[in-house]
Amino acid sequence: MPFWLPQEQRPARDRARRYGVVMEIRWFEEPLPPALPVTQVYGWVLNVGGAVLVLRDGEKFTLPGGQPEAGETWQETLAREAWEEARVTVRDVRYLGYQRVSEDTAWFAGAPYAQLRFAARLQRESPTGPDPATGRTYQRHWLAPDAAVRALGWGGEQLGAAWRLLALS
Repeated sequence: MPFWLPQEQRPARDRARRYGVVMEIRWFEEPLPPALPVTQVYGWVLNVGGAVLVLRDGEKFTLPGGQPEAGETWQETLAREAWEEARVTVRDVRYLGYQRVSEDTAWFAGAPYAQLRFAARLQRESPTGPDPATGRTYQRHWLAPDAAVRALGWGGEQLGAAWRLLALS
């Protein structure tokens, strides 16, 4: 993606078709527009060596995160989800940006929503355990940055922003 283009002119990162729904996802490193609803908060958690925390659930790889609960700040959402899913505590939680997601079907165009991304440093690791929300125990992996992006299949621009923000590059 040409980095010199204004973000609104950059191509969508992904267009996926799932169950008849076409999703368009665009990444923005800027403040969240006030009217855009937030459906998820995920984080790039980096350890002191710069490895990235990636969780494995069966064949799927993901970052720690989930849906905000009533009364939580977005930073609190990431801290809670990182603990519940990976049994890690985080510090220096910093906003990176958001993915704007639009979903269209043959019958309607859904309202766009945001998926927030944060960067955080690992504070402490504990033995893994079941996520209280799902009952699943995720496998915790600390991967080199390029391996994390390959495992996830997305996120290179977000990880670069996390490194810059946490001054690890």
